[in-house]
Amino acid sequence: MDEPGAAQEATNIPANANPSPTCPEAHTTNKIEPVWKLCDDRPRVKQVKINEEAAEHSRKYFENLETLLKKHSSEVVSCKTRLKEIAAIHKRKKNCEVRIGFLGSTGTGKSSLINALLHMEVLPRNEEVASTAVPVEVSYNIDNEPEHLFKAVIEGISKEEFTKEVKNLFKNKEIYDKVPAGEDDEVDIEAYQQMLTTIEKIKWVYPYLQTVDDIDNTSAEVLLNEQHVQKMLDSKEEVQASSEPSFARGIKKYIESSKPKQGDKAAISLWPLVKVVRVYVKSDILRCGIILVDLPGSHDTSVARVAVADNYRKNLTASVVCAPAVRAGSDRVAQELLSSVERRNMQLDGLYTSDSLFFVITKIDDLMDYKAYIRDHENLQDSNKNDMQRIRDKTQSVSELRWEVGKREPKLRKNVENLGKMNKAHEKLATRVTKILEDMAPAGHKRKRLDDVTGTAYITTASPNICPYSYFAASDESDLKDTQKDQIQKLRALTDKRSELTPIVDKEVGDLYTLNQKIQYLQEEIQQAKSRVTKSCIQNRAQIHVEAARNEYEIARRMMGQQNSEKPLEVFSVSSAAFTRHCGENAEEAISKGFSTKADTGIPALRDALIGMTWGIRQHNARSFNEDVESCHNRMKLWSADTSSEYKMLEQEKVIVQDRMDAEIEKLEVVFSDLHTTTCEEINQLIDNDIYEILEECAEYSATEAMRKVTLDWCLVPWNTHKSINRNMGEWISSRRVCYDWNEDLAGLFLDPLIMSWTKTFHTKRPELLKRYETQVDELIEAFTESLLTSARDLHPAIDEALQSLRENILGLRTMLKDEAAAIFEGINKASKEAHRTVKPAVLAAWRDIYNQCGCECGKGLFHRNKRAHREHVKGDGGKAMYQSAGEEIRETLEELLEKLQEKFDSSYDVVDTQLREDLVVVVERHSIKPVQTTLSPDASLAKKRLQQSLQPHFEELEKAWGIEPEIENTENDASEPKETAPTLEVEDEDIFDFNEDDWL
Repeated sequence: MDEPGAAQEATNIPANANPSPTCPEAHTTNKIEPVWKLCDDRPRVKQVKINEEAAEHSRKYFENLETLLKKHSSEVVSCKTRLKEIAAIHKRKKNCEVRIGFLGSTGTGKSSLINALLHMEVLPRNEEVASTAVPVEVSYNIDNEPEHLFKAVIEGISKEEFTKEVKNLFKNKEIYDKVPAGEDDEVDIEAYQQMLTTIEKIKWVYPYLQTVDDIDNTSAEVLLNEQHVQKMLDSKEEVQASSEPSFARGIKKYIESSKPKQGDKAAISLWPLVKVVRVYVKSDILRCGIILVDLPGSHDTSVARVAVADNYRKNLTASVVCAPAVRAGSDRVAQELLSSVERRNMQLDGLYTSDSLFFVITKIDDLMDYKAYIRDHENLQDSNKNDMQRIRDKTQSVSELRWEVGKREPKLRKNVENLGKMNKAHEKLATRVTKILEDMAPAGHKRKRLDDVTGTAYITTASPNICPYSYFAASDESDLKDTQKDQIQKLRALTDKRSELTPIVDKEVGDLYTLNQKIQYLQEEIQQAKSRVTKSCIQNRAQIHVEAARNEYEIARRMMGQQNSEKPLEVFSVSSAAFTRHCGENAEEAISKGFSTKADTGIPALRDALIGMTWGIRQHNARSFNEDVESCHNRMKLWSADTSSEYKMLEQEKVIVQDRMDAEIEKLEVVFSDLHTTTCEEINQLIDNDIYEILEECAEYSATEAMRKVTLDWCLVPWNTHKSINRNMGEWISSRRVCYDWNEDLAGLFLDPLIMSWTKTFHTKRPELLKRYETQVDELIEAFTESLLTSARDLHPAIDEALQSLRENILGLRTMLKDEAAAIFEGINKASKEAHRTVKPAVLAAWRDIYNQCGCECGKGLFHRNKRAHREHVKGDGGKAMYQSAGEEIRETLEELLEKLQEKFDSSYDVVDTQLREDLVVVVERHSIKPVQTTLSPDASLAKKRLQQSLQPHFEELEKAWGIEPEIENTENDASEPKETAPTLEVEDEDIFDFNEDDWL
């Protein structure tokens, strides 16, 4: 018979091994699968709710664990390793950030729209002129201090930039005064316009500067040394408040370009000195990670603000293009936003899609004449026929009733006047008669009542206490004098007359009241009918604008070589003013203008669409965090359970197990190294074939087009405008308010031919490569897991069971790898945004010297000389050579990232490899007999047991929280998932965003 040890060595199973407490043969439990892992078939709103609630439990679980581990770290040294793991998970945890930019020309109502979405009035707005002059970022305020509920950080422009601008103003004035004439002895009005443009801006800072001539009374040094100027430049200001009104007043001067009062320093506006304003408020729409960015109109003269605005555009998740209803169908600036420079940048940035572009028609309540609108739109005539007839009929009835009222009112006024005179006369006569009767009555005799004399007990309102119960001695009127009798008779006659007139007046008053009530009722009916008609007109106009915007969008997509989008462009017609009235105390006014409910204003629908953009990101972030916590939780349970030195695997058996696991890990490392190499090669090949190879061709084409642009289009502008554009480095707003940007024009000639290949490469094929990579990651990790578990079945049963318990942890490595890969591929996307933005600076660099030369030209013939200089330059360094240089800039920007791709992939795998090895080491150590020198001392073992006892309740609490589905209200309405094309939040959504339903519905 073989020795017991021989059998053990053959099977690697110790003969005297005790069953592990976690071994299936010894102990089995029914594990409750977390609800957040089983909700993928639920509506997305519920998925977000479940995962975020689970993530909150995870966060609290980590807080409790960190407290305990820090407490026991001095006794149990390995606590520090667990703390590092928790810190690494916290570092990987991502918060949802969805940056939404509001684009549009000045005065389109962007600030009012943002205020309506915030449900508060914090951004300044002006009904007459555009108010927002600087980029404003609005995000959620996490500060709960009562005095800091509203916060703003204002960043000033550099002292160098503003000093240069002010000194150039005085320099230009000096040149203008000395050299008044230009081409053909004409006055250079554009030079004057340049000074005026600067004055128009800095007059907000210096109210005493209103005209160009005013600068003769001061100097650049005086302006620059103003205390409020010195305080703002190169600095940051903070505004904090506990209430909305005081906060709005505090930030107004940094944002609004309202007209200052001359000489009133308290009214100074500092926006020309401001680079960006970051606002933090506690608005529900921001709680879920949305950041709203109000971007002012283009052609700002501040280099710093232009850079800030461009940086925001580069990092936007979505864009909201605003145009007022009165101009939305033909608004030139709105059309440009969808068809020229902004559209080009959106296309190159991958934002010109129905998922990330919204068109908002603002001020839809600006409908001055609904009758004219219906006459111009035959489709509305039949549908509004009854209401229009009702308005006419009721209006006619009101006119007739008003005629009747007008006829009756003069008679009533006359009768009321006569009744008033009677009352006064009656008062006087009653006083006299009372005196007569009192004088005639002997002392001690019974007096006759005044009623007996007058025949009535009438009491006037003017004199209610006139002797109604006076008595005199029993005698007749024969004792009275004739004059006294006459007074009594007059009183009796007047009393009768007044009694006769009073009911007549009362009836006339009642009749007029009834007529006016009828008029009021009819007017209400007319207003209701007008409201319905106005609403119909507003909806029709909105539909026309929706179709126009969508058609424009689809045309642009076809120009990019793309098919019509499956999801139509989302277009919203909104009235911020009507929504604000509904939320305040003027709901009736909003209703009278055709907005019966808040939903009719369009704001709730836009709000829901913007919030809907966060669902996918929040779901992914919460799920990834929960998976990390689950893996850590499993490791923590395994680690904390190792409190004894009970016999497990022998040292030689441990070595065999470790070698086999190392072999599996090394195989995985080789496979992923090959995958990363292949992926990098595919990315490089994609960019080589689709971008680099066409750059030279684009340079040839663009140079030809640039020749036409420079020699024809640029020569059509007036000589003084031509000179001013040169003097301002290719950008200028003329005296006729025409905007010129030659650098953008030349850059567009190079970028437009690139759009189709660029969008396919970076926004179609790049995501496809990422998806293919993620699929391969899933397959490789699953194969590795199965291979590892298969190997474990030949080992110690405790090892097999332990690895089974870590199965989800190992599979969870997929999420880590895919998240890292997503970050790498997003880095490629960011590099592409940087790359195409290098073209315009390359154009400016190529033309800078020519701009300077032509901008300084003066005297007769300057226009001819400037055109010749342009023509010669575009043939040389300002043409093909410039575009070749721009192509090199693109290549260098992309290559800077591509050269580091392999390193980034390897680094991402190293993190996973380290985590995997640590997990397997814990498993092996947990199920191995420890050498004498490493066995825990009695004190250390006791400390580990105490820690285990402290941790166990938190383990159970987390598992219980994860195993019970969170309660969600009104589930009977959740039979179908909200449509992606028009996300509308149902009642349960309110729980996610902590929305106050009464504020919105």
